[in-house]
Formats: sequence, C-alpha cells, structure tokens
Amino acid sequence: MRHDESTTSVGDAEWMPLGDGPNSAQFRYWNDLASNRWVTSADEIDAIVGPFGESAIAALDLEPGEGVLDVGCGCGATTIDAARRVAPGGEALGIDLSLPMLAAARRRAAAEGVTNARFQQGDVQTRDLGSRRFDAVISRFGVMFFAEPGAAFANIAGALREGGRLAFVTWQPLGQNPWMLVPIMAAAEHLPALSAPPVGGPGPFSLGDPDELASLLRRAGLTDVAVTSLERVLSIPASEIEDSVEIVLRTGPLGEAVAAAADPAVAGAVRDAIAEAVAPYMDDEGLALPGAAWLATGRRVAL
Repeated sequence: MRHDESTTSVGDAEWMPLGDGPNSAQFRYWNDLASNRWVTSADEIDAIVGPFGESAIAALDLEPGEGVLDVGCGCGATTIDAARRVAPGGEALGIDLSLPMLAAARRRAAAEGVTNARFQQGDVQTRDLGSRRFDAVISRFGVMFFAEPGAAFANIAGALREGGRLAFVTWQPLGQNPWMLVPIMAAAEHLPALSAPPVGGPGPFSLGDPDELASLLRRAGLTDVAVTSLERVLSIPASEIEDSVEIVLRTGPLGEAVAAAADPAVAGAVRDAIAEAVAPYMDDEGLALPGAAWLATGRRVAL
C-alpha cells in the first residue's frame, strides 16, 4: 500500500466558498451558467473526449495502493477510472470548482459501486493540497481555466510525492481543432459579438503553446517534462444533423451565445448555419470532427 490514512484520506467535506478568489469569474461560470448544461450532457461529453482522457491516464501507469488527484474532475469519469486502477488500497480525489458537477460525480461513483473515489470543491491555485501527498495527478481538460496557472501548477507539483507523476490533456490552438472552429466560424456571421476563446486564459486554449506549456511545468518544479501531440476524431453519435447541432451547442462554448441571442430568429439562423457547415463531417454514425490536444507529462523532482 503506497499511502496511509493520515496522508491521503480525502473525505467528502466541502471546502470554503471560492467566489472571491483569483478565479471568481470561473467559479461563477461553473456553478451557474455552465453547470446544468455540463451535468445533463456528461455522458455525451465523456463519449466525445474520453479517448483523450484515456491517453492521459494510461501515461500514469497507475498501480494498486496509489493516491491520485484529478484536477478539474467535472462529473467524475476520470476520477472513477483512476480509482478503479488503484484499487485495492488506493484512492482518487477529484477536485473541481463546480458543486453541481461534483454532486453528479458522487452520484455516478455510488451508482457504479466505486467506494474509493472522493470529490471535493476547491481551487488548486490557492487551496492547500497537502505536501507530497499524491503519487499521481491527472486532468482531462481541467487545467486550462486558471487565472494564475503558475501558482496552480506549483501547488500541484508540491502535492506530488518525490518522483510522483503528472499527466494531463489540454487543447491545442483553435486552428487545430475543427470540432470548435467550424461551428464558431459558421455562427460568427449571425453573432457579431462572438469572439474566439482567448489564448492565455482562462479558457479552453489557454495552454495551446507547447513550448510555454513545457516551460510552465518546469518552473513549477517538475522534471522529465514532455508535451506530445494527440490527434483524434471527436465522434458525436446522431441520426440526424439537427441532433448533432444540438449536441455541439450543449457540449461547446457556443451554447451560451446562442441562448443569449435576444431574437429567436437569430438562434435559428445560427443552428441552420452550423448544420450547413458541419454537414461534410456527417456520416451514417453521426458527426465526426477532428480535434487535437497536447498530452503533457512530468515528474516531481526527487529531492
């Protein structure tokens, strides 16, 4: 057994409210604007981006008895997967800003009979994660939303035991991701205020520069840093193109922009434009759009 109750037992108690911290805008977004959409679409999102997460968790080569931290765990799929891999004797802690998503994660773990997965609310930029507490840290698209990424990764590195491993996936720049670029370009004609997600964050493409990403991890105190390209087809099962458009709107950033359109005709025009734009990517099984992420890995320096 690689850890004991005194150092890695994680419990389910909530941490303090985060609305006034450095990520206050993200706190409000993930607990209000986005939470319901992401909870109701959890199974679809897992099916779409699951292959990227599987690459990250495979890179950790988890063993029974280890303690794992899942950063930005969302509705818990990756945490539950990690918990299964470290059983018996190990456990996984999922941490996220969103209370609704954490509640969904707990329900999932209970329904699947996974008793060694725990979930807590927290902002890893500021929260005390413990010193040398975890054997491994993982994230599936949960590390791009930091207002202060340097502080967040330094905190994460400090929570790793000597030689502990980090592996996460984060999106490459928008231009490398037609799954988002194609719908955004189609919608832009009808939503003049629409802008691409920012580079430099917080946002899905904030860690898109691989050289800066590697430098960020080294400055945090990690060694053996590698940033590898992962290219996958994001498959969205749907029998009709209209269904695929609705899934795109539920699982991507366009949903809020369409919902905010004052004129229902504008929302309808956006849906029609997206349907036309993604039609070339539709086949008998649904929508298949290319996506590209970085797989970033590293280790805590052995002291």
